[in-house]
Amino acid sequence: MGEGNEIQVITFDCPIPVFIMISCVIIDDEKKSRKTFEKIVERYLSSKLKIVYSAKSVNDGVSAIHKYHPDLVFLDIGMPEENGFKLFEYFDKVPFSVVFLSAVQNYAIDALRRGAFDYLLKPLDHIELENMIERFENIKK
Repeated sequence: MGEGNEIQVITFDCPIPVFIMISCVIIDDEKKSRKTFEKIVERYLSSKLKIVYSAKSVNDGVSAIHKYHPDLVFLDIGMPEENGFKLFEYFDKVPFSVVFLSAVQNYAIDALRRGAFDYLLKPLDHIELENMIERFENIKK
């Protein structure tokens, strides 16, 4: 820049809230479960959570994760081709947080040992999902 061309920096005395949308991929073999999740997000969390892809298998989900780089992955465990735990075998380092979705509590300890951010039971309760998103936001600040 030549002489006399100064950059002016503007500062604010009060913090400006910045709202960053959390991106997510859903991986669940049951179409009804995926649709229910999508409706809950649309109704209660549309300003905070964006579903970038809804996958019906681990393999489909892995492709979506590589393409979209989501913040969160909502992962069903009991699926016919590969169970949800197989997802971790596709990544040397897991660059996203995982929230397991299951109709049973039996897998909760295994999920937490694998580094799950949370474990939500089906049928999904919107209040539990909202609370989980709030915790996720607080950690990511």
